[in-house]
Amino acid sequence: GMLLLGIDPGDYLYPLIQSWPTSSPSAETLLVRRDGDQVTYLNELRHRSGTALVLRAPLSRTDVPSVQAVLGKTGVIRGTDYRGVPVLAAVQPVPGTPWFLVAKVDAEELLAPIRQRTLLLAIAVGALIAAAGAGVAFFWRRQQVRFFKERYQSQIEHHALLGRYDYLSRFANDIILLMDK
Repeated sequence: GMLLLGIDPGDYLYPLIQSWPTSSPSAETLLVRRDGDQVTYLNELRHRSGTALVLRAPLSRTDVPSVQAVLGKTGVIRGTDYRGVPVLAAVQPVPGTPWFLVAKVDAEELLAPIRQRTLLLAIAVGALIAAAGAGVAFFWRRQQVRFFKERYQSQIEHHALLGRYDYLSRFANDIILLMDK
């Protein structure tokens, strides 16, 4: 007698690998293994269908995270995925198997919040600089107005004094002595 058990990876394993804990348009998990001088993708991929045990990548493409995984790299890796898109990937071997787990996300998606915050920070700094410039311009203009107003008042007083002096010098019959303190 013989007992033959079969497990369909499409029922449990592939959906488990393809699930991602958060909503992400580009993140996916790959299960890969070395197959001679190539890397074989063991699961269905998110962005291509019909790839389980069919899609392969040559070991010469060392920029691909799955190739780096089978060549012994672990941890966080930068590279280009099977679609040719720059990605950040976390790579770990599956203990007791010749498989490697690669969790990857597009670098553009991962860095988008940082770029957005940088843009907001640049806008805020620009607004603060503009506000400071407007404040300085306001106070400088106010000082100019005060200066010219005082100068105008001084000229009015000067003309009034000249008018009095002229009046005195024309109509006075006595000696006038002008002295300061």
